[in-house]
Amino acid sequence: MAFPTFARSASLALAAALLAAPVFAQAPAPQPARPPAPAAAPAPALGPATIPIPQATPGHIGAARDIVQNSGMRRLFSASIPDLMRQMNGTVTRTRPELTADMKTAMEKLEPQFQKYTEEMSEQAARIYTALLNEQECKDAAAFFKSPVGVKFVSVQPDVFANMGEIMEPWTRSVSQRMYELTREEMKKKGHQI
Repeated sequence: MAFPTFARSASLALAAALLAAPVFAQAPAPQPARPPAPAAAPAPALGPATIPIPQATPGHIGAARDIVQNSGMRRLFSASIPDLMRQMNGTVTRTRPELTADMKTAMEKLEPQFQKYTEEMSEQAARIYTALLNEQECKDAAAFFKSPVGVKFVSVQPDVFANMGEIMEPWTRSVSQRMYELTREEMKKKGHQI
């Protein structure tokens, strides 16, 4: 069953939250205070929560890349490429149906090149980890994802998300309705009808 765009976005956000959960649940030993970060490089456009991305040591960025790879995050980025291809194909062929066969051939030829774009996002994700976790934390998280429980955790994520996909829509509707009812009651106390 294909997820609508909203469900995919929610799944990606949920994936990021769930992937991070076990890393922080392990409560590592207290770390000494971090030395001041080197001068920050220009941060990529990440939306409202943009953080400065410091220059990272090779060990720090290597551990962060391991997190991205072994946590399954890179696989999520890679899985978005076919969706983008389908959207682009649909946009073109909806108004130019005579191009359907040639678009199919072009998409098949270009998919390996499109998949290389996954590297860009993987690298950005790794850089973000270096801004949010110090080098030892990145190494600890990377070690978790290489451990037997970490490997199993990642392996069950598709099943977790498949099941979450089934319950997200009714949950969203239910929460929306309950929020509306509570807000309506609160506004009624203030003399407003909504």
